[in-house]
Amino acid sequence: MGDYRWLTVAPAGSDVAIVLQMPREPFQTAEEAGRMLARVGQGTTWVFETDDCRNDHARLSAAGVTFNAPPSDMPWGVSAVFEDEYNLLERRPH
Repeated sequence: MGDYRWLTVAPAGSDVAIVLQMPREPFQTAEEAGRMLARVGQGTTWVFETDDCRNDHARLSAAGVTFNAPPSDMPWGVSAVFEDEYNLLERRPH
């Protein structure tokens, strides 16, 4: 994906990985990247992998999950962002 880089860290054989990346364009707008950078040390962003993002989006939307936008094509695949129903980033103690 050009000069865009990230680091994935996981124990051997694990299904869970931590991705370390610097938010920046073209994957985030300058405004989005700024908001993400301001949250460093304040919480995490979780990414769930699926074999059929569009189907899961339709199924989860029908079940009442709120999405920021419909699934969109990205350089790494199809992506959709859903809302944190419990506002975990907003509720954390300061």
